[in-house]
Amino acid sequence: MTDVEKKVLRILWNQYKTAWVRPDVKRISWLSGRTVEQLRKIVLCLVKDGYVEVRRDELRVIQGLEQKAPQKTAMELRID
Repeated sequence: MTDVEKKVLRILWNQYKTAWVRPDVKRISWLSGRTVEQLRKIVLCLVKDGYVEVRRDELRVIQGLEQKAPQKTAMELRID
């Protein structure tokens, strides 16, 4: 997933969560810094990757980005 796709997914998640909605395409375009046409292509990639579902003029986010827990280095682990 590209950084732009992650940004758009994060915007969609924060705006709409998992509800079926008719998104405000102009606002999301403005928030993401992409044109409406670029946004449509990005959403299609998110659909293909299984993050977003689309039906008619509505979409919903199936899953947001999962935050990974920071990995501990050997220096941070204490073995008693």
